[in-house]
Amino acid sequence: MSTTQLQSKLQKQLVHEGLSNDDAKCLSSNVHCMDTNNVKIAKVWAEHGVEKAVQQMFVDPDNGHRLSYAEMRCRYG
Repeated sequence: MSTTQLQSKLQKQLVHEGLSNDDAKCLSSNVHCMDTNNVKIAKVWAEHGVEKAVQQMFVDPDNGHRLSYAEMRCRYG
């Protein structure tokens, strides 16, 4: 999926979750600036929603172990 496609899909998901179109456009506009980890989470969010994205943020992509809140914040900001 290209960055433009991901941005569009994420924007639609955010609107579906209750954000205004303007807010969703703003929040999804920086997909092209994201690092690899954040792009993966953006894809999960765009395809499966916020709950699945948050769940995935707490899983270490390297070994599948659960991340602490601090570890998650270090990885995803």
